[in-house]
Amino acid sequence: MRMSTRDRATPSGAIVQVLVRTAEADRKRLFAAIQHSAESVVITNLAAEIEYVNPAFEQATGCSGSPPSPGATAIAEGVESQEELAMLRELGVQLVQGYLLARPAPVAEWMLPDEPRLGKPRSGRSA
Repeated sequence: MRMSTRDRATPSGAIVQVLVRTAEADRKRLFAAIQHSAESVVITNLAAEIEYVNPAFEQATGCSGSPPSPGATAIAEGVESQEELAMLRELGVQLVQGYLLARPAPVAEWMLPDEPRLGKPRSGRSA
């Protein structure tokens, strides 16, 4: 927050008014910078509930930051380190996936023999 020398010389009521206007202008500039940033920005509360995401985050993840539907399950993707896994556990995330846990593998390697296949192959193509 900025306050000029001229503002300090005014009566105390005017100083408060100028400070409030300056804080509001600074908040608007900060919000505009976050909105237009190429970097993903996510703001959460202390309960790890998302309160805001910027457009770069939405574009990168496809997630809007809106609260999930009741009964929806969150899955943390891209977990690659023990530190990330520990943080997710602290936040109460129950389901995770990523290179730390398993590398990508063909479906045939992780499906049980008696599990039905997902969909049918298109005619003229093999699954």
